[in-house]
Amino acid sequence: MNKLNKNLNLILITGIASAAFFTWISPKVLSLLFTPPVSFGTNCEPAAAWSMQKLVWTQFIGLGLGMLAATVFVSTRKSKAQLNDQARPANA
Repeated sequence: MNKLNKNLNLILITGIASAAFFTWISPKVLSLLFTPPVSFGTNCEPAAAWSMQKLVWTQFIGLGLGMLAATVFVSTRKSKAQLNDQARPANA
């Protein structure tokens, strides 16, 4: 069981790290790919840059809140398991 927990923790950590990395890098790649080669009459680049920046911040805030919720869930679950172990009689 201990090996399973280590593997699941590794999967969780790498998943969070890759989500953070791709959240950080994807707007830069998208702006590089979709920048028009010539300037047209209407310039939407500042609006697109602003919206990408807000997208990144929103994703980081969601990532942080999800990590906080998972931490609270795991800690309360762990403390309940410890209370159940303490309440169980030693003879059982």
